[in-house]
Amino acid sequence: MTQLITAPHPLETDTNRVTTEAARTPLQAPDGHRIPVYTWEASEPRAVIHIAHGMAEHAQRYRHLARDLNRQGYTVVAHDHRGHGPATPDDELGHYADDNGWQQVMDDLGQVQQWIRQRYANLPCYLLGHSMGSFIAQGYLTRSTETSWPAGLILSGSNRDSRIKLQALRWIVALATRFRGPHERSPLVRDLTFGAFGKQVPNARTEFDWLTTDDRAVKDYLNDPYCGFDCTNRLWSDLGGGLAALLRRGCLERIPAQLPILIVSGAEDPVGERGKGTRRLAKAYRNSGHTDVTCLVFEGMRHEPFNEQNRSQVVDALTTWLARHRPTPHNPTKSP
Repeated sequence: MTQLITAPHPLETDTNRVTTEAARTPLQAPDGHRIPVYTWEASEPRAVIHIAHGMAEHAQRYRHLARDLNRQGYTVVAHDHRGHGPATPDDELGHYADDNGWQQVMDDLGQVQQWIRQRYANLPCYLLGHSMGSFIAQGYLTRSTETSWPAGLILSGSNRDSRIKLQALRWIVALATRFRGPHERSPLVRDLTFGAFGKQVPNARTEFDWLTTDDRAVKDYLNDPYCGFDCTNRLWSDLGGGLAALLRRGCLERIPAQLPILIVSGAEDPVGERGKGTRRLAKAYRNSGHTDVTCLVFEGMRHEPFNEQNRSQVVDALTTWLARHRPTPHNPTKSP
C-alpha cells in the first residue's frame, strides 16, 4: 500500500508517560570502540523503538520524536554511529573507520539490538532508520545471523537509487580518494550530494532548507556543532559499497518476507527524488516477496518528516501503524 498523505491528524498525548532527559549508556564494541546509546524511557512501555540516525547528525536530535513516542507509551533507544555525535573528536567527525567501516557500523547497530533484547526482553522492538541510518538498518538485516528479528522495520527519508547513478557517484568518490586521500573531504562530492539537494528548494534561505520546512529545526541544525559537517572520502566509499550491496539481486530477500515494513517520506524530499525513489524502494520490497509493506508520502514535507512543522501528523501515522503491527505476546521478537 502506497499513500499520499495530505490531511493533518491530531496527536493524542499522555504527559505522565514522558521522560525529559535521555539516559546515556556506552556499549563496548569488540574493537574497543564505545557506542554512545541514549534511552528515553516511557513509564509503562508497550514496545521499544530503536532509532538509527542519518548522515552528519546524531542521536540526540531525535529527542523531540522520543518524547512524542514516550507519550504514546514507547520507550526510545538511539545510538550514535561511528564518526558522529558529541563523543567523536572534531577531526574524526564524518569518518567511520580506516578499514571496513560499513561492516563496523552495521555490527554496532547489531550490538545495540542485542542490548535492547536483553534489557527489554518482554517488549517488542521496532527498528527505525533515517536516511543513512535506513541503509545501515537494511544492510544489517540482510546480513544478520540472529535468530531474533525486530518486530518491524521503519524507513524514513530513504531511497532506492539506480545502479547507474550510484556507480557514477562511487567513481567520483574513488577519484577523489586516489588524488586527495581517504581522510580528505571532497568539495565535489558535497556539491553532488548535499549541495544538489539544497538546489532543489526554491528560494532557499540556507543550504540545509532541503531538510525540513520548519525554519526553527533548520536553525537548530545549523547551530549544532555535530550537524552538517563534511564526510571523508572513505565514509562515502563505505556508504557507496553498502548501497551497492542493497541493489544486488536477491539481497532484500534475506530479510524475512513477513516482516512488517513502513516507509515514510516527504513528497518534497530530494533524497527520495520527491517520492519516486521512495516508491521504488517499496516496490523493490514487494517484488522481493515481502507481504506487509506500507509506503506513506507526506505532501509538503521534505527530507526529515519527523522534524516537520506537522510532525504530529507523521508520529500519529507511525503510532497507528505500530498499533496494527503489535506482535503476539508469547514471543514478540521471534523471526516471522
